[in-house]
Amino acid sequence: MKQQLCKTETRVADRRTAKIWLQYLQMLDILRKFLRAERTGNWHLHLMTMREMLPFLVASNHELYTESVYIYLQQMQVLPLDHPEVYERFCKGQYFIRRSGRFWAGLSPDLVIE
Repeated sequence: MKQQLCKTETRVADRRTAKIWLQYLQMLDILRKFLRAERTGNWHLHLMTMREMLPFLVASNHELYTESVYIYLQQMQVLPLDHPEVYERFCKGQYFIRRSGRFWAGLSPDLVIE
């Protein structure tokens, strides 16, 4: 099924409307992965989705977000070397706040502060 979907995407990729829809679906996929990472405490998925968001931030001319995410990702790349104990805790899912014992109940600290 995935191969068939890829064939269809390549076949219609030169059409303007199809390009917009494919890009929209790609953005939704990134958003779904980001929410999954935040809610479940998956640190590596969190960083991966932040990296995937960068081109869209640049394209939408969000300069402050682009710069902030870029610097954030640079700092997180050296986190295992500079602060290995913090990195280990983040990998265990301790970078978010859980107000209940449910698996999908994680919140990022900025949401809790607000």
